[in-house]
Amino acid sequence: MEQKYDVWIRLERFEGTDAGEVILRGHWAVSTADSSAPIAGRTVDIRRQGWQPGDYPGLVRLLSEEIAEMSREIAHAIP
Repeated sequence: MEQKYDVWIRLERFEGTDAGEVILRGHWAVSTADSSAPIAGRTVDIRRQGWQPGDYPGLVRLLSEEIAEMSREIAHAIP
């Protein structure tokens, strides 16, 4: 039988700053679907430089890269 998992993600910051920094900060946790006890979890604070304030397509691209990075961390934590 295939194991099912629940994933929780709580974002605290998901933004671009006036200084050109793009920030994803939050916490994720993984548990088996039949338990609320986490089997893995981590606080993330991913930052990228180089965003030009006002360049919203660029902001979306950088935030997307940060989401992909966090998603890879979560995927590696699942047994």
